[in-house]
Amino acid sequence: MQKPNERMRRIILLLATWGVLLGFFIGYENYFVSGQKEYLIDREFRNLDRLSVQLSAEFDRARLSVTSLAKIMHFMEKTSQGAERETKCQGTELSGRCFEAIEYSKTYLGGIWDEKNPSLSFLACLGASPDTIGLEQEKSPSQLVVFVQCPPSEDPEKKPSRKVSEPEAFLRMDLKPWVLGAFAKYKNSFEDVLVADESGHVLFQQSENGPRISELSPILAKGTDISVREKVFGFLGSSNPPVPAAATPTETRAPEGGSNSTSSTGSARRKPAAKRLDNLLQGSTATKVSIGGKDYFLFAEPSRLALGNTSGESGQQNLILVGVRLVSSVEAESHAMPYSVLIWLALCGVVLLGFSWPWFKLQYMSNTERFRPRDGWLLLFTLLLVTAGVMLMLLNVSYLKRMTN
Repeated sequence: MQKPNERMRRIILLLATWGVLLGFFIGYENYFVSGQKEYLIDREFRNLDRLSVQLSAEFDRARLSVTSLAKIMHFMEKTSQGAERETKCQGTELSGRCFEAIEYSKTYLGGIWDEKNPSLSFLACLGASPDTIGLEQEKSPSQLVVFVQCPPSEDPEKKPSRKVSEPEAFLRMDLKPWVLGAFAKYKNSFEDVLVADESGHVLFQQSENGPRISELSPILAKGTDISVREKVFGFLGSSNPPVPAAATPTETRAPEGGSNSTSSTGSARRKPAAKRLDNLLQGSTATKVSIGGKDYFLFAEPSRLALGNTSGESGQQNLILVGVRLVSSVEAESHAMPYSVLIWLALCGVVLLGFSWPWFKLQYMSNTERFRPRDGWLLLFTLLLVTAGVMLMLLNVSYLKRMTN
């Protein structure tokens, strides 16, 4: 029969073991996992920043190509007489010097140009104003489509007295092939990459598979902001999850007759979506949304692109670059331990086990138990294992110092 002190000591030892294991689990979940998730979110924003640079580079490529074409036409305008230019550009398809402009467009705007030949007056306009030529965006864009308008659109408040001829629009370009190629060259962990305009309408979607997204506003209306740092026992979950702002019922009272009840409710529902969309235009945001029955993290960043050589609102286009990633993928990656951590834990476990085993053996052996040859061989094997573990730890430290240097 066990003594009361012996029984109490065993219970205390068991409780202490469970307490240590629980402490390790809490520390792992609330410090290591939270730190990993914070690092992953920062990494996704860095990926978005690089993709934004790639997107801006493709727009600059198209803008600089159009500007170079305008300068070529300006040089041709200066070196050629008017009558000679008219003679060489008349008749069949734009021949002579005008044909050089078409070949330039096919070479430097290949894959995005609609190959619609510009008129003579448009080419003459390009040569007359090469420094003000830029890209124009559609009034109601549905894709990453830009075109060249000559004379270019100007602010009427700056030049109210100037009279210009009727503008012509040619060189319509769909930048999707260029943007797809630029995004494909840069490796990232997003399941999908979107480009939307200021109203939330999606102009570009990289993935050909998966759910289709045409508008960001309805998705953002039901989304919740990402919280990286949780409470100490946040991993246990909660029976009452936070309710999104868009799902919170808004108390609206219609006037007598009820004629404006529907419009009041609709405007109340649109306010959270408009607010979240404004937040996307102001800075980087991360939102947890539901798309196609799955939970995603939606990382968004505003991107301002230069369309023309003039400064101001007319020479820029504001877009929203969005990266979409599965919540399950982020959670799995945040819980995964790096190989270096696993190696250190394994080495520390081997060394601690080797040092603690003889002590536990001496502590719990009875007075009648003898030291057998088998115990001697086991002790020798333990010493060799501890020595090898300590040696590997020292080699690992020296290797890390050498790599750091």
